[in-house]
Amino acid sequence: MAIRWSDGKELGGVSHRLFEDRVGPLAAPTYIAAHGLRSIDDVASATLLRSPLLPWGAWFQAAGLSRPEPERGAVFNDLGMLLEAASAGLGVAMSTRRLAAAWLDSGRLVPITELTAPSPNSYYVTCTAADQHRPEVADFMDWLREGLAE
Repeated sequence: MAIRWSDGKELGGVSHRLFEDRVGPLAAPTYIAAHGLRSIDDVASATLLRSPLLPWGAWFQAAGLSRPEPERGAVFNDLGMLLEAASAGLGVAMSTRRLAAAWLDSGRLVPITELTAPSPNSYYVTCTAADQHRPEVADFMDWLREGLAE
């Protein structure tokens, strides 16, 4: 069994999406105040922190912005580091609210706008087709899905 962050298209065996999530732009309150970020257009002109794990494209599309994925700015392969950089005031991060919960709960990050978009990636639990019938595998998969249901 494995838990994978994926778009779900290339997962082998049996896979179940654990939950659906949405993405939106987050920044430190001090960054928002210093740069006067209040609208979708303000977000698009800010310093955008990037990650191949959570690209900006889905949110740009939901916002009605015909912009390509940003090509400039810091790139993070670790989402925790991305959120830490945003909380340090280095720019705006695209993230899911679930992943950013600790930063949001502490007030280190806040949403700039309530506009969100479906996340292009989600967490999936996977196993081989042969293992799906093992009671302990089936029970664990059910437990994960029930525990993470919204």
